[in-house]
Amino acid sequence: MATTAIWLAVVTMVAWGGWAIFAKISTETISSDLATLVTYASASVFLLGNYLYNSQNPVDFDPTGVTYALGAGITSAIGAVTMYSALKTGDASVVTPISGLYFVIAAILGVLIFKEPIGMKKAAGLVFAVISITLVTQ
Repeated sequence: MATTAIWLAVVTMVAWGGWAIFAKISTETISSDLATLVTYASASVFLLGNYLYNSQNPVDFDPTGVTYALGAGITSAIGAVTMYSALKTGDASVVTPISGLYFVIAAILGVLIFKEPIGMKKAAGLVFAVISITLVTQ
């Protein structure tokens, strides 16, 4: 895998770790629904600026891509609403690792839908991830 992809993934991990902490703190003083709304409104402003800054070509509006992006947005929003609700009522040290197992779902779907290869090491890693969450929640 490319080194750039690994570094970007590490930055993602750190950013999402920070997001979980900010989200937990915000739900201690405002409702989880308002916290989610403010989070994604600010994210939208950032993302628009990022897109405009990095976009050197005209808008590439492919209906298929847009449809899948809308699906990603809807599922992301569902996850955000349920995550903030979970953080409002539960411990971040439990809620965050459980929600972080989304990658297991993505890996399984990648194998089933995209026919991505999965060897013994990757399969073992996924199993250990599920075991780790079981231990964290006990």
